[in-house]
Amino acid sequence: MNPMHTMGFEGVPEDEATRLIEELAAHSIRDEFVYYHQWKKGDVVMWDETSTMHKNAGDYDPSEPRVFLRTIVYPA
Repeated sequence: MNPMHTMGFEGVPEDEATRLIEELAAHSIRDEFVYYHQWKKGDVVMWDETSTMHKNAGDYDPSEPRVFLRTIVYPA
């Protein structure tokens, strides 16, 4: 559930859906659910895109080169 892209829930009145979206978003970013990676040269981080949210922390020098490689694994 991405609060930026979730417009509502089928069968739920708009005001109730908005409150629920806000509640779910606030719950999902509680400290106990957040992982912050301290990057070191050579690090590789993987996550399950269907079960996580990710956000750039903006804590890097924009002039530094960054390389992103994406691999998608589909269940058999």
